[in-house]
Amino acid sequence: MEQHINMKQPRELYILFFTEMWERFNYYGMRALLVLYMVYDLFVNKRGFGDTQAYAIYAAYGSLVYATPYIGGILADKVLGYKKSIIFGGIMMAIGEFLMMIHSEYIFYFALSFIIVGNGFFKPNISSIVGGLYKDDDPRRDGGFTIFYMGINMGAAIAPILTAVVMDVFGFQYAFGLAGVGMVAGLITFILGKAKLGDNGNPPNYETLHKKTLGITNEFWVYIFSITTVPVFMYLIFFNKIMDIVFPLFGLFVLGSLLYNAFKVSKVERERLFVIIILVLFTIMFWSFFEQAGSSLTLYTELNINRWVGNWQIPTPLFQSVNAFFIIVLAPVFASMWIKLAERGKEPSTPLKFALGLIMIGLAFGSLVIGKSFAENGLVPLFFIILIYFMNTLGELSLSPVGLSMVTKLSPKRMVGMVMGAWMLAVAFAQFFGGMIAKYTSTDEYMEAAVNYAPKLGVDGNDTFVFNLFDEVSNTQTQDIKVNVQISNDVKATGVAYKPDAFEIYKSLKPGAEITQNLRIKHLDPLGDLTTISVPKAKAGNVTVNGDMLTYKALSDSMLVDTIEWTITEIEDTLQSDLVRMILTIDNLENHPPVAKTAVIDAVAWKKPWYTRSDVIVNVLDFAYDPDGDALIVKITQKPDAERATVKTQNNLNTFVGPNKTVHIYTNVFGSLSIIAVAVGVLLLFLVPILKKWMHGIH
Repeated sequence: MEQHINMKQPRELYILFFTEMWERFNYYGMRALLVLYMVYDLFVNKRGFGDTQAYAIYAAYGSLVYATPYIGGILADKVLGYKKSIIFGGIMMAIGEFLMMIHSEYIFYFALSFIIVGNGFFKPNISSIVGGLYKDDDPRRDGGFTIFYMGINMGAAIAPILTAVVMDVFGFQYAFGLAGVGMVAGLITFILGKAKLGDNGNPPNYETLHKKTLGITNEFWVYIFSITTVPVFMYLIFFNKIMDIVFPLFGLFVLGSLLYNAFKVSKVERERLFVIIILVLFTIMFWSFFEQAGSSLTLYTELNINRWVGNWQIPTPLFQSVNAFFIIVLAPVFASMWIKLAERGKEPSTPLKFALGLIMIGLAFGSLVIGKSFAENGLVPLFFIILIYFMNTLGELSLSPVGLSMVTKLSPKRMVGMVMGAWMLAVAFAQFFGGMIAKYTSTDEYMEAAVNYAPKLGVDGNDTFVFNLFDEVSNTQTQDIKVNVQISNDVKATGVAYKPDAFEIYKSLKPGAEITQNLRIKHLDPLGDLTTISVPKAKAGNVTVNGDMLTYKALSDSMLVDTIEWTITEIEDTLQSDLVRMILTIDNLENHPPVAKTAVIDAVAWKKPWYTRSDVIVNVLDFAYDPDGDALIVKITQKPDAERATVKTQNNLNTFVGPNKTVHIYTNVFGSLSIIAVAVGVLLLFLVPILKKWMHGIH
């Protein structure tokens, strides 16, 4: 017999809905920009910095953002209560966002640390208040959390669109400021509506809250302690390798705490806690893959997705809104679906939903592998990045809101805040492991110095800027290289008029000396098995080849510049080939000065429309070289007319490492993720009966 269930949700849910919506606007607006900001803006002049280091900082930041809710949940349970924690956390996050507007490495770490502390107080406690709106057996609970989750994603959907456009038109700093405005809006919403929540979220004990030590109340000791942890988090982000030690130890401590508390409660409560702990472990894998959206998937979208729609190239951060938009559309469907299935006694159990979520995210990454076969010149059609976010959303809705609800249902009442913090910690570990995964997609070694010329809105005509390259080893520099820029109405004409005919390697050696070189250049064959290699030829010296390794020995009496050439051809597409030219300077000079290949470069910039950027990027190593192969520093010696354009240095892929090369790197990793996620999801299916038994009637 079917049972009628009241679907009407508490009014207080919508106060929390809009508070969280604005807070997520703040968080996701910043998150969409973070890796791009580090790689292409903040650290462009920092030697040896690339996406590997950006992923490490992103992972350390993300790990700490989701680790601090464990402590914030305990402090809310014991001292502050949920309301005060949310307000304090929101203030800290707003400060951090506005600090991000300052272009400084030191301030950058400082800002991230404020956001980390603030999130620790905000994130677990607003979810705990949502749980407090329902009784244990209220069938509206999962639906309520799904609606709340939709509020989260309204903010997450709007933010990347607005911050991406602001970034394109005005720059990163203004985009971060916009994210900070979102946090302030969330704070105002909560402060105006918190009285309607009644006792839900009040301090657990006012006597404990106001008790004084050294003349200061416990409440303010919590605030003081929290602010003093900011330098600690700065240290952990900057020296992020420490996280490889600190974070696993912290995880063991939390696991031990949960197990310790599990053996202090009744058998039923203990087994329910065991279910949470086991599902948390599977959750870590899900989020490790899912959170590639902020790291490897961001740069994959930047480098390997065809983002052109007419004359508009969609800004990369904007795609991070796609997942959230799908949640807005599908969350009500899922909420209604769970209730309808519950009415008929057919709703899948929480563990089964988790297994489906893992399988779905595995299939999502598999879709990108399929997308590679539809790529043109290495650019995958827009459809496939939309598809992965759609499938990720199906997995997320099967797991994430259900997980939040599970914690509030299965946790002992006196431990809800702590266990909710532990649930957030699962996402923290996912960020930690996700950073490790993202590093496998690194393009660090393929990046080189470039100059970015950006015309201002509506400007046309001609412009000029000048740069040279400095060698720190020989303490010498090239002659000035002048760049003449024509600003045109034709977007297709944008670019630099010159491209090298060969991938060039420069080395120097003394007469009679010997060097070795791998013929299979990683720039042209990133996976090491995608190409064939022709027989190399040299003008002078003795050349021997053993497998992929070339050995060159200069003649004892030679004082010249020798050249060795070979061709690398793709196996799958023999029309794709690159000429490699190794240029050897043979003499007795210890350090050679850098050399400019040309004195003038011609470039065309697209006349900037109001809705997007129109940069011209000049890879400087196409026009200058160092005979010793030393790294060169770009110095802009004459800027363009300030009324017409801006110019700055940035990182950019080597000219020969286009989408055709990077697509292999990304899909190789994504294919592995697909297989692992599906296999683990199937494993969880076999554990479902045991976990259902330990839940003791809670669905």
